[in-house]
Amino acid sequence: MKQALGFLVASMMITPTAYTADELLHEKGITPLISTAQTVGGQGIELDLYSEVQVYSYVLNPGQKLPVHMHRYQRFVYIMSGAVNHIEVEKDKTTEYKAGSFIAEERDNWHTATVAGTEPAHMLIVDFVPKGTASNIVLQDTRITPPKRDIKVYDTTMSGQPLSLPASAEIRSLLYATGPKTNFPVHKHSYPRMLYILDGEMDIIDSESHEIRTLRKGDFLIESVNRWHWGENNGKTPVKMLVLDVVPKNSGN
Repeated sequence: MKQALGFLVASMMITPTAYTADELLHEKGITPLISTAQTVGGQGIELDLYSEVQVYSYVLNPGQKLPVHMHRYQRFVYIMSGAVNHIEVEKDKTTEYKAGSFIAEERDNWHTATVAGTEPAHMLIVDFVPKGTASNIVLQDTRITPPKRDIKVYDTTMSGQPLSLPASAEIRSLLYATGPKTNFPVHKHSYPRMLYILDGEMDIIDSESHEIRTLRKGDFLIESVNRWHWGENNGKTPVKMLVLDVVPKNSGN
């Protein structure tokens, strides 16, 4: 039934309306988190050789300390709840990141982390790595065995397009919140946009193929590039989602 309705709506649509970035940002429920072309250590974000995205969630408990490690490739972290002390070993520097923080981690920098406060810290991890890479973590103490994680790997968009990233990238992250029975306008993206559902359920409808992809809490999706589509919250509860845009420096999406 949903697919039939999606086809009916798509066939009745007139020419889609183009929205500027400023118009979308002023829509109710959109909260910008970060827009940067640099890591927290000032390095340029490097994604040009990467063709795979690895995603998983991780819970850091009070009293737990991560082993000293570094990342060979670009890692992004979103703090979903709790707070984290990020400790740079060589710089002897500690930075606290609270819930709602989006972090572009530094590469090749020895660091560890502990919980800040008394509540567990729930984090979303997004790694951009060369295709087929087993891990983005290098442990300082090679005697330690890294814990097994439920890593989900993505190398295509929703419509099956190969993931293609800009050579000189800027990262923009937003929080979207929508009430029940609400829609996003028909739109398209010139560069990859990624979604992670924090709460609720959202349908993404492709105007060309009429495919309907239903995303629920904990689901991740890379949206199609240069294809008209829209989103619908058909449920009875609000939807909250994290959005990550990967665009060339100083460009719109």
